[in-house]
Amino acid sequence: GLGVGATFVIAPVYLSELVPAEVRGALVCCFDICINVGILLGFAGGYLIDTGIDASADFKWRLMIGVGVIPPVAIALAAQFLPRSPRWLVSHGLRAEAEFALSRVVPDARHVAEEMESMIQATMKENSASYAQVIFPRTKSMQRALH
Repeated sequence: GLGVGATFVIAPVYLSELVPAEVRGALVCCFDICINVGILLGFAGGYLIDTGIDASADFKWRLMIGVGVIPPVAIALAAQFLPRSPRWLVSHGLRAEAEFALSRVVPDARHVAEEMESMIQATMKENSASYAQVIFPRTKSMQRALH
């Protein structure tokens, strides 16, 4: 439950940090479609196990749970090969590593340079904000939205 919920939040953010702006929306949309197709396949697989296998109910539910373990294990293994988030690397002062991580997924050097500059500027802007500015905003519209 918590792992799936975290994945629904973390994966689109990670994708948006890695890919160029012109394909960001499409890739996050593909992620959502894949999640829904996976849910559909899970239900269909459960139905097929329940109706298509001549075995005891005890064996069937164990088989359903066993089959359900395969995708998370595959994802956990594949995640070991994903690059670190370039934005996180930039925010921790590791710009060379961030540029390398970004160049692994964005082959065009011009796009890498543009994305790096954008991340550096955004990180500088984020670091200049304080918690006090978030909790006690200066503008009336933000005060109304938060309080």
